Amino acid sequence: KLISRGIRFAASPARLAALCAALSVCNAMAQRVPKINSISKEWLQRGKTAEVTVTGENLAQATRFLISGDAGLSATLAPARAAEVNVESSKGGIAAIDLRDDKSVHAQIAITADAALGERELWIVTPTGVSNPLPLQIGSLPEMTEQRPNQTLEQAQKLELPVALTGRINSQAEVDYFRFAAKKGQDVIVDVYASRLGSVLDPSL
Repeated sequence: KLISRGIRFAASPARLAALCAALSVCNAMAQRVPKINSISKEWLQRGKTAEVTVTGENLAQATRFLISGDAGLSATLAPARAAEVNVESSKGGIAAIDLRDDKSVHAQIAITADAALGERELWIVTPTGVSNPLPLQIGSLPEMTEQRPNQTLEQAQKLELPVALTGRINSQAEVDYFRFAAKKGQDVIVDVYASRLGSVLDPSL
């Protein structure tokens, strides 16, 4: 007997086995729903095309992307970077097979010159469902990524102003150095977005 919410159902062994099999299939399907955890470039420049890597789970069968907000953004799957593995059989001979990466997908995101600035959301679609969303930020400045090592004055990363820089603080009291050309009397504004993106970082410049 199966008891659910106080209601009793009589089930024969055959029906019980069929029900368990159905539940197992449903559970397996649920486990294959895609999930995305991070994107390699959260900030993208308006009027440019960027290649990004999205990491997560159950992504091998990704078919397309969905992006929220106004028109101006389009995302397409980049060619799969499958790893080739040679398999030797017990009867002799070697066969090559491709292992598709289930943990990441590569995409090209094109942003038109008149796309609205601000935050969007990105989803991945597979035959088993739609993933959770991740935020995308559309800006007007040229985008750069922090290059390490840059923890000393001698290693300071060179920037060309104006620029939007994406970086990461990996430990307490970490210091990163950057250098750029400036002239006497020139005003330079440096703005850190950490708290506005939900980060707990308390930065100082």
